Amino acid sequence: PNELHGASQIPVGLVSGKKTSFLNSTVSKVDQLILQKFIEEGYYERHLNKTRALYKSRHDTLLGCLKSLQDRCEISGENAGVHLLLHFHNHMTEEELTARAAQKGVRVYGLTEYYIEPQAGKQATILLGYANMNEEKIQEAVRILDEAWK
Repeated sequence: PNELHGASQIPVGLVSGKKTSFLNSTVSKVDQLILQKFIEEGYYERHLNKTRALYKSRHDTLLGCLKSLQDRCEISGENAGVHLLLHFHNHMTEEELTARAAQKGVRVYGLTEYYIEPQAGKQATILLGYANMNEEKIQEAVRILDEAWK
């Protein structure tokens, strides 16, 4: 025997005696109808097109500005998402790179922050995100990072 919770069918043995009301949190019919209308009338497609253009502009601005750092690092991940990676070959550690950026007021993240287990001997890699920055802020941030990482 199974119990039906929202869209999930769960064996009774797994849920007997346990609180399962959180499994019943379905989206209201009103919200579903609003989303349906949003999609059917083309608003979602327009939103996606506007967002793509916005992020492409920010992406291209960031890549153009990062050319000044090419003597110190290589760029990867530039064709996926709204982040990219800078792989440094100037013998600075991630801690040095993030600290120098922070001293100048720019927050960047070392890739090792996202590792499950420490990776000894890995080259310093910085994760840069650009989704929440306009083109002017991107230009200023890269100028500051260029100065900080000399």
